[in-house]
Amino acid sequence: VPPSPSSGKRKWGRGSLSLSLKTLKGWDLCLENVHFQVILHHQMVKLICTLADHKDDVNYCAFSSSYLATCSLDKTVRLYSLNNFGEVSYSPLKGHTYAVHCCCFSPSGHILASCSTDGNTILWNTQDGLKVAVLEHPCRNPLRICRFSPDSTYLVSGAADGSVNVWNAQTLKLYRIILWRSNFLG
Repeated sequence: VPPSPSSGKRKWGRGSLSLSLKTLKGWDLCLENVHFQVILHHQMVKLICTLADHKDDVNYCAFSSSYLATCSLDKTVRLYSLNNFGEVSYSPLKGHTYAVHCCCFSPSGHILASCSTDGNTILWNTQDGLKVAVLEHPCRNPLRICRFSPDSTYLVSGAADGSVNVWNAQTLKLYRIILWRSNFLG
């Protein structure tokens, strides 16, 4: 059972996280199922650093084997080395004209995708920060999420209108648009 609002535990979006000195628990509030429970010893939990480079809310964070990427309402993506959590020299990555909602690495970690309210998914080279491609949503709808397939064949981006764009990540061509419609009024 998820924590109640009066329990003093903070909720984020659809999920919830509660942390005591020894227990980390997670819930999905829609399904009300406990998804994971990890026992931690308080000696193991230690703040390594605080990254405060964005000028507005941070919307998402993603890891590769070499980098941490963060994206923000400030229209930028920032890239940090996992060696020392220092920002790489070519960060921030600028190219979106509105808030950046999500970012994700390709399985190899060589490409970073970011999607934005501007309706674009931008692919970045993680070695030099250069744009590889700009993939435009056909109707320019705000994009909220993006993910690579495990074999890097496809990149999907989800839009505010309920559509999911499936891109061929090799040819950078739009493969398919999936429209989700719901009769649920809630």
